[in-house]
Amino acid sequence: MAAFVVAAAASSEDSALPVRQYTRDIASRLTSTALLVLLAETGSGKSTQLASILIDNAGQWRVPLTGGAQPSSTEEKDDDRALPVCRVAVTQPRRVAAVSVASRVARERHGKVGEEVGYAVRFEDMTSSSTKIKFVTDGMLLREASADPHLRQYDAIVLDEAHERSLSTDILLGMLKRAALSREAVDVRRRTTRREPLRVVVASATLDAERFSAYLNDCPVMRIPGRLHPVTTVHATSRPPEGRHVESAAIACFDAHQNEPLPGDTLCFLSGREEVERCCKLLRDMVSQSDDPRLADLVVLPLYAALPPDQQARALLSTEEVAAALQQGSNGRAFRRCIVATNVAETSLTVPGITVVVDTGKVKSKSYDPATGVEALKLVDASIASINQRAGRAGRTCAGKCYRLFPKPESEAIALARENGGGGGSADAPLPRPAEDIPEIQRSSLLGVALFLKTAVGEGVDILAFDFLDKPSEASLEDCLRQLHALGCIDAAGAVTALGREVARYPVDPPLGCAIAHARRLGVVDDMCAVAAMSSANSDGRLLVTTPPSLPPGSSTGQQQQQQQQQQRPLYAEERYGDHLLYLALFRGYDALPTRPGDFVPLERARRAPCPLVAADRPPRTRAEFLRKNSLDERGMRFALDVHRQLMTLCNGSGASQADRSESRTSRGVDPTYTALRYALCLGMANRIAERHPRHNAYRTLNDAGLVCELKSQSHPELFMSSEPELDGAALQRAALDSIVPVPRRVNIGDGLGPAFVVYQELATGAGPGSVPRIRHVSKVNVAWVQPMMSRLKGADVAKLSGEKAASSIKVENDVSASTVPAAKQENDGVLAGDALASKAPALDAARERYLARKRQATTSISSMKKLKR
Repeated sequence: MAAFVVAAAASSEDSALPVRQYTRDIASRLTSTALLVLLAETGSGKSTQLASILIDNAGQWRVPLTGGAQPSSTEEKDDDRALPVCRVAVTQPRRVAAVSVASRVARERHGKVGEEVGYAVRFEDMTSSSTKIKFVTDGMLLREASADPHLRQYDAIVLDEAHERSLSTDILLGMLKRAALSREAVDVRRRTTRREPLRVVVASATLDAERFSAYLNDCPVMRIPGRLHPVTTVHATSRPPEGRHVESAAIACFDAHQNEPLPGDTLCFLSGREEVERCCKLLRDMVSQSDDPRLADLVVLPLYAALPPDQQARALLSTEEVAAALQQGSNGRAFRRCIVATNVAETSLTVPGITVVVDTGKVKSKSYDPATGVEALKLVDASIASINQRAGRAGRTCAGKCYRLFPKPESEAIALARENGGGGGSADAPLPRPAEDIPEIQRSSLLGVALFLKTAVGEGVDILAFDFLDKPSEASLEDCLRQLHALGCIDAAGAVTALGREVARYPVDPPLGCAIAHARRLGVVDDMCAVAAMSSANSDGRLLVTTPPSLPPGSSTGQQQQQQQQQQRPLYAEERYGDHLLYLALFRGYDALPTRPGDFVPLERARRAPCPLVAADRPPRTRAEFLRKNSLDERGMRFALDVHRQLMTLCNGSGASQADRSESRTSRGVDPTYTALRYALCLGMANRIAERHPRHNAYRTLNDAGLVCELKSQSHPELFMSSEPELDGAALQRAALDSIVPVPRRVNIGDGLGPAFVVYQELATGAGPGSVPRIRHVSKVNVAWVQPMMSRLKGADVAKLSGEKAASSIKVENDVSASTVPAAKQENDGVLAGDALASKAPALDAARERYLARKRQATTSISSMKKLKR
């Protein structure tokens, strides 16, 4: 009889976890099915134990799914050589979860991270040839699937926390479903065990098991009970005042600290990084101002995704380990921890010693409108599944309590009555919360998803007919296909171009990837990789000028301090062209300095250092001084250096024959290389161009929506509005790039208007009501560069772009290609292209009609007043 390893390399505490008692059942199920849905309740141990169960019992389930001819001894040896060890990948929806769970499992198996157990997250790989268990973010596994859709290096993949339904998770579900079935088909056809089918386990504590099972070809569902102690839930009688949920959370945490017995720590859930830092500051102030001698000490620790790894690890330590690290309690006084976290602590992560949870019931949700291209970050109510997960954190080790800062949800009868338009509740009754969060694939831009499916799934794939668990709206899919066509990643027939295949290799947003590909051809790839690295590090908009944690973001004091920091930092000539050139100047300035005074710096790096427009009293001599003078974050800059190195490695692998041509002349002022860099940005972000109004500084996006928005730049406003001579695109592609055309350093403010055209990375609106859309991370571009792109921005046949095989018989009337645009419209004459003017004609006519209507109304009013006077 086969021997099953129930607790190999696990402690006695881990072997008692419920999932370990189901080792035999899990292995038995995987001998007969390639797909399995595992509904494991909170506290079952699935996140930490499931991979070990699969590795330790690989001999029981690594068998063919169907009976067939047994391989000969030669075939067995060949099979062993092809797959010497069993390898399992476990996905996590967040970076911090992948890293922390990998550390936990490596410790349980008496090893170090990077040996038998490792992890791979964006721009960080801690694995080796001996790694058997690999924890990855779902985005990283998706990138691996783009290179190998069958994921042949793995024998089993565990899709953990599948209920969170991130964008990558949903695409992975479709990819893994195809991979498992395709590898099974190969096994049946060859009737050999040379390659076992890929086993896929979809695991969660709260997912809709029947629905996932139906999607995965009616695969079996296995249920495992949890080990959760009772949790007492206390609801507030009313919601906190608008915008005061952070203060309410701090008060609730301090009340719990005063009244709840020791030992026992507190975990507070807030909606974002800024809220977490504000709450930590409020709690520390409350403790310092308290004069109660009986009150225990309170150690307040933040926990969010952007926190440095060492601080994240400190929040995940046990109370005893924290006491030893902080020398807390050495004076004989008791102390309690309060972990203030975002939803990163909602699943996967187990914070030891938590007995009290304070839940604001809020979460920040990003949504995307394909009609306008606007992303909005809104503060919304967390779903019922989320608040139940949060409450469960208090009962992992003993009985606990959950304080919810919102009223008790309505009964199902009242909620149903409201949905049907009937009564059943007072007007003041709280609205029902959604049962589950809206899947990210139904509220996000699908630009990267569409490019991935086009390149990874195969040529001819029909994006509109792809097998999604929850299909996105057709408007979202059509929007991303039009954008890919505008970028040049797919042609008019929907086939992936050489540019599209190259862009898919870069782990950045497709527009930035396009810019890198064009920069390679223009000889400025090193600079563009630096810009892309800084943009990745600055994706949250907080790398350059940060609001101190003690100040609420958006407050007048916080805004004044941001402006003061921006005015005090050195000004660079590069930032007159916009944010991307400012990012480049900051990157080169940091990279050109030593870590310590006297350290060696290579000459090519030192020559790239930018020169401030106004000389400082003493230029910075170390990187630490540079960070302080420019209000930069050290961890963000180190991250940017790592990303730059990895992007350059990918570019060299793509066939880059040389490094940046600008190495010897960057420090000699603004030269055509910067113009070439912006030209590459313009080509790469052809779907993100905005035009300024002729008379004021409002901008309108150059797409079908034509959305009016504000411009938010991190460059100095007077420098950004200065006017300088520029080269057109044709000149940049000639040999003129090899010579220096110096541009004077003067600042010509002119009429105070911004540049006529800009490219932007982000078009977003705030969380508050009535927020105006803003374009951010902008750079100047030349009108002559924009005109040739206009024909690609409109009039594409979406059915063809999707890859529909019958699309050849479909023709859109307004389909316009570059070859049909008159040559006069493509000349660099400094005016808008003809199709852009045509697209504005209806809006101009409507505006003219409104003006005439107001004039007629005013004339009628005057005539009426004259009659009354008579």
